Amino acid sequence: MIGTARWFAGLRRTARNGTARWLAGRAHRARDRHQRRVVYDPGTNLWSTAAPYPGASVDHPGAACVGGKVYLIGGLVRVGSAVKTVYQYDPATNAWTQKADLPQPRGAMGVAVYNGKVYAAGGLGYPAKADLFAYDPAANTWQALAPMLTPRDHLVMEEVGGKLYAIGGRNVMLGTVTAANETYDPTTNTWSARAPMPVARAGMASANLHGHIQVWGGEGPSGTPTGTYPQGHDYDPSTNTWNTIAGEPTPRHGTDAAVIGDAAYIPGGGPQTGNSVTDVNEVFAFVSSAPPTSCIAPGSDPRTTDSDGDAYTNQDEIDNLTDPCSQASVPPDNDQDHVSDLNDPDDDNDGTGDALDQYQLDEANGTATALPWVQNWNPGDPPAGKFSNSGFPGCQLTNHGTGFTADKVHAGGAGGFLSLNSTAGTNQASTNSQDDALQVGFDATQRVTMAVRITDPLNGQVVEPGKSGGVFFGLDEDNYVKLVLATDDGSGTPGLVLGVETGGAYVANPSITRVPLDFTGMSTLDLFLVLDPATHSVTAKYRINSDAGVDIQTLGAVDAAAFPALASFFRLGGAGGILTTNGAPSPFGLAYDYFRIDPTP
Repeated sequence: MIGTARWFAGLRRTARNGTARWLAGRAHRARDRHQRRVVYDPGTNLWSTAAPYPGASVDHPGAACVGGKVYLIGGLVRVGSAVKTVYQYDPATNAWTQKADLPQPRGAMGVAVYNGKVYAAGGLGYPAKADLFAYDPAANTWQALAPMLTPRDHLVMEEVGGKLYAIGGRNVMLGTVTAANETYDPTTNTWSARAPMPVARAGMASANLHGHIQVWGGEGPSGTPTGTYPQGHDYDPSTNTWNTIAGEPTPRHGTDAAVIGDAAYIPGGGPQTGNSVTDVNEVFAFVSSAPPTSCIAPGSDPRTTDSDGDAYTNQDEIDNLTDPCSQASVPPDNDQDHVSDLNDPDDDNDGTGDALDQYQLDEANGTATALPWVQNWNPGDPPAGKFSNSGFPGCQLTNHGTGFTADKVHAGGAGGFLSLNSTAGTNQASTNSQDDALQVGFDATQRVTMAVRITDPLNGQVVEPGKSGGVFFGLDEDNYVKLVLATDDGSGTPGLVLGVETGGAYVANPSITRVPLDFTGMSTLDLFLVLDPATHSVTAKYRINSDAGVDIQTLGAVDAAAFPALASFFRLGGAGGILTTNGAPSPFGLAYDYFRIDPTP
């Protein structure tokens, strides 16, 4: 029966003998993990405890049920660090047994079972991986198989008709969500692309009911204040088509569905993007044999049609990767004129078109910003709004427009970060191709300190020249001061770079003595720019693995005596922000824990 669907109130997906088993996951605060194991019985609607997981406390493990045993696979012990341990749980004896390790450390994999074997695809190995491994419980061995076409983590995987379907996910950073749907044929050890999901997302829940695959929740361009995606979708492998089904009553990410009979149970998860939790438990089932169909009338013009009645045209929703069949999914719209920010030529209605406006989402253009100005992106914080819920109302203009790419910016990553992936481009000299230099305007006629924290700098990154990220102050891509972590600080090794550009002429580390930095084991790097309008100077400082003021070190300073045009930066409406730059062929991104501008005595 596939048709009308309904949710009822009442993990990686694991079900056995009519009970659902919830295995070791994230607890109540950022970076907390636990080893608890609880069991849900839908017959009694009660939860009970079982033997705790004996391995290292992890989140994002994979789990599967084969032959009446439950397998917990890999997981993350912290951001940037995965494990490869595998444990088997026997419900009959309430005991755990360690099994053969994964071939490589992994977390946030897609896991499915077929023909008595466990298949684990992709996952976080830093960067995301495309590997596919198969575990044979009888032989207690792993086998490497053909990799996926698209490397990713936080995906789901389901088996239907003897084939495995790997759906959605991302590449480490939240801004890289994908709608990819790829199928693996175990008989030929080959992958092929199938129809992508209607909306790109990661960290979803999935189920296999009646030979179809259902997907709910996840993080992505949902257009909702929480950053989680509410709408459900149903995939029919036999026709290679997707349809809309009932959305979750409580949209979440970071959980999964346990199928018992003809129903899918989804407990827990994160109701807001990033590290948030809930104890809600909801069940989904189809209640009608009428097949699900699309809300979009055949032959209708998407430029003029609004199929879900949310006041945004189908084309506007398609352009923004939101769902034209769900009123719960709408595109970002700063001025609420029912034309998305993507397609509105003047998003703040200040009379200056976005292509010429350094503060596209601030009608006061930085003249009314209250200080201190702080963005923490913590779980549970109200949505910050503006560009990708980052709170930043501006994006530095480039030689090709506003320079904003929504799929590269995502607020609220694991632990409460802003992930900023870089496109190929730079703001240095006359190139002016830097994308996603997020900024806020403020009163720079007063003495202030700008600060940003980078978490796990360069962890899992390909270190090659041309990559950098950090904090900047200035006017535009031809006039700024920036302090960045760089893969090459001018000596051929990673370090800090203080860069100055005035009138399109760029100078790196003027009169600055290089400071060697060891990034091995570095968990946080804080960068500071102290702005002094009285002397028209900018002082660069840094701090490593500490919150103490005494640990702040001075790198150096630049002033208007050496760079006369610097004096013009100190004005009402000056810009401050963060950026990530990549001039290398491999991907690069950084996770920012906070950004702030504070008045300084």
